[in-house]
Amino acid sequence: NKHQSSFGSSAETVTAVNLQDNTLVSILTALQNEAVNVPANGNIRELAITSEGNIALFSKFMASLMPEISGGLENVFKNAFEDDFTAYIYYDDKGFWPGYVAKLKANADLDIVSLTNQLQQLENSAFTNFFLTPPGESQGFHSGTVKGKYNNRSAPMGQAGASFNYGLYDQYLIITTSYNALLGALQLLGL
Repeated sequence: NKHQSSFGSSAETVTAVNLQDNTLVSILTALQNEAVNVPANGNIRELAITSEGNIALFSKFMASLMPEISGGLENVFKNAFEDDFTAYIYYDDKGFWPGYVAKLKANADLDIVSLTNQLQQLENSAFTNFFLTPPGESQGFHSGTVKGKYNNRSAPMGQAGASFNYGLYDQYLIITTSYNALLGALQLLGL
């Protein structure tokens, strides 16, 4: 089962990251080790995350990052989104910011309003686990609009440049650790 990039990247340009196991420590260690390799051109390094030789499953990966979502939101992720997801690290002058893109299943029988409501469980989870350096205190979540058409929920953090963002953009769920990382993903998705 090969990773398909949501960004349309060729396999040669995507960095393979193999997790020793699906634990939070293993994920953060692998991402931190990768984050120090700043890309020579561009400001995004796309990652193909595998666990024990298979592509990491979106729902399981998210539950490893945020153990509280096990069962509840994990099942929502499993039923609504494809298993294969696009992970990336966005680089700017403030640091390096992981982001994740999951595509809605084509045949998913779902109500976007209830899905959006269920995604709000992210706000009561350990979302600081998404950051590779301590992000500081959350300043609370607020709603905004991106590119004049997409609803976004974000929580600015104490560290400069850090903010937890998530939302449904066309057929994708995007979760990022900075606003610039969100804009970078939307650009690569052509949205």
